[in-house]
Amino acid sequence: MLRLYKTLLTTCLLFGITTALNEIPTTYAQSPLTAMTAEEYYHQGVFKDQLEGDKQGAIEYYTQAIKLDPNHTDAYNDRGLARLALGDAQGAIADYTQAIKINPRHAQIYNNRGTARLAAQDRQGAIADYTQAIKINPLLEDPYLHLAQLYRQRGLHRDNSGDATGAIAEYTQAIQVLNQMPSSERSRLRGNRQGSVYNLAMTHYHRGITRFNSGDKQGAINDLQKAAELFYTQADTNNHQLAVRKIREIQR
Repeated sequence: MLRLYKTLLTTCLLFGITTALNEIPTTYAQSPLTAMTAEEYYHQGVFKDQLEGDKQGAIEYYTQAIKLDPNHTDAYNDRGLARLALGDAQGAIADYTQAIKINPRHAQIYNNRGTARLAAQDRQGAIADYTQAIKINPLLEDPYLHLAQLYRQRGLHRDNSGDATGAIAEYTQAIQVLNQMPSSERSRLRGNRQGSVYNLAMTHYHRGITRFNSGDKQGAINDLQKAAELFYTQADTNNHQLAVRKIREIQR
């Protein structure tokens, strides 16, 4: 009973209802998911998801919102986020795909589906979604970062497999994406390892090492100098010194 009252109180607070608990009708208390609109179900799902951390409970509310409003883009998107957080990448992809059918110009949803596709090991699908997100909204940072990180990871994989030429090509793709990315204070923030500057520095560093191992000393030095410069702007002393030492080793 205490848990039921807590749930009812949560609902009341969310929608600005000031009715005391002892004044709530018995029929509503027995079935808290009745007599609500799609938007109310959706907002209750957001509350469950973001404030209570109850992903499964949030999914149930988002599902109720979708039943009442099959064109509720945000409900599909947020249910996709919750499903992905619970490890259901395919369920998330299905939700994002439906949301895109409703609103094909929503860049963030393409970005989200790209992340779900990556989780499902569909790297080409992820690249396509991140690229589409950038086309729709060139000012949205996340798809640039996710796309560049994906290319860099592919470069590392090719490098470890002995495919230096393929690795350099992947690193170059990542660098091109990051250089096209709109610059923001968050992305340039010192110590932000998810930002464009840090990722650009790491990619130049890896490409420099690969170029050196492939016999391209000058190309390696150019990349490592760029990496050292970027690490310095990030106050990343360890990586800055590492890049500088590599340059000196090559120049001997």
